[in-house]
Amino acid sequence: MISRRRLLLGTAAGALVAAGGGVAGLVMLDGYRGWIRLVLHRALPGYELEPEGLKEFVNAYNARKKWRSKRMRAYAAVEHVIDVNWALPTDMAEDVEDEERRIVTDFLLGSDFFQNYPDGPKIVTYSGLPEACVSPFATF
Repeated sequence: MISRRRLLLGTAAGALVAAGGGVAGLVMLDGYRGWIRLVLHRALPGYELEPEGLKEFVNAYNARKKWRSKRMRAYAAVEHVIDVNWALPTDMAEDVEDEERRIVTDFLLGSDFFQNYPDGPKIVTYSGLPEACVSPFATF
């Protein structure tokens, strides 16, 4: 026979695990997309990102990067909740830094940031990557 105390503790522990699993599931579903938004907001302080353009960029970037590693997806999900950069091994930290740099570069090249900088509006609108060439030194 199970004591009442043991039953209550077991039920509480089970509920805690179920709630944690639910939250972890939600974070994993939107973790990579949320991480992309977080990277852009950190890289562009003082600028507001137009919501529809940001959503379009996140979806397009996510679709282009289907090959991303499980390590990067796990990192993005955890980073969305807590800062874990201090615990990353050197090679993973370099991969994360490269990915963040690619995210910001792709967003800025596909937005009106350079046309309006520095005196333009503080709202950055993404309209898509240029078709011809994504080089920042190209002239259109």
